Amino acid sequence: MKIKQFAAVIIGICGLNVGIAKSVAVEMKAPLLVQQSGNIEEFDGLFQQATVSQELHKYNQSTPILESTFAISKTSDTREKAGVKEPDQVANKDRRGNPSEGNTTGGGTRAPIPSSKCNDNDKKPFLVLIPLQPETVGTLTSHPTFWLYIPHSSSINFVLKEKVFGGDKIIYKTKFNVESEPGFISWQLPSSAPPLEGSYGWEFTFDCGNDKQVTLDGEIFRQDATESLISELKLAETVIDKIDVYQKNSLLPESVNELVNLRRSNPDDPEINDRLKILLGNYNDLVDDPIQDCCEIGKKE
Repeated sequence: MKIKQFAAVIIGICGLNVGIAKSVAVEMKAPLLVQQSGNIEEFDGLFQQATVSQELHKYNQSTPILESTFAISKTSDTREKAGVKEPDQVANKDRRGNPSEGNTTGGGTRAPIPSSKCNDNDKKPFLVLIPLQPETVGTLTSHPTFWLYIPHSSSINFVLKEKVFGGDKIIYKTKFNVESEPGFISWQLPSSAPPLEGSYGWEFTFDCGNDKQVTLDGEIFRQDATESLISELKLAETVIDKIDVYQKNSLLPESVNELVNLRRSNPDDPEINDRLKILLGNYNDLVDDPIQDCCEIGKKE
């Protein structure tokens, strides 16, 4: 691969062609880094591996390969001259490259969660309890569980879109009714839906009544459990420890699911309540609302 081609490869790998923000930022001056490091062939080989993984939607494989390319240049001076930022320098940026308002802490998160109100004067919003992160949220399961906050009964439309080159492709959609008092409910991607294998966009549209709707969306990708993650989970002595492991690895559906279920069985535990408040962010006053066992969920005809 010629030096001039690195820029195009970098853009493709970092997700700009497929609309996916990655945890590794490599700027257009990366070819200078390669020339200064003197290891063009090694750099070339790593990027070719990452390209193949990216095309197969195996982002959990391509990202570590990308990260390893930074080890080619041993000095910070070289990186600085090349204008390349290491992963930890961009971890707190949003999808537009701006500094993120939130950060993670103690198994909870200060990153915002998708929320919307039917009307500006409504006291309670619809929520999807998956925090918006700088990178796409990961999950280990083929059919993840989503936790929602429902301010009133509603008809809900769910859409799952596969992230593909050139745009998004709808691969599953369903409508269902929720008869519920205000509170938290869980909804698992049905077994009839295609199993998650790559990167996807999800979208919940809630019926407000009076011909008005609100939509909440986000991104998620399926990843394999690494040996390191499996080891960490085995060493987790408590559910709180397990939540922390999931949170650290950006496995937020698993982290949220464990946290909300722990809150359900320990409603008066101050530490658990504090973690849920952190998750809810600006809506932490909802922490005492009921976690439904569940509500009446039926498919809409």
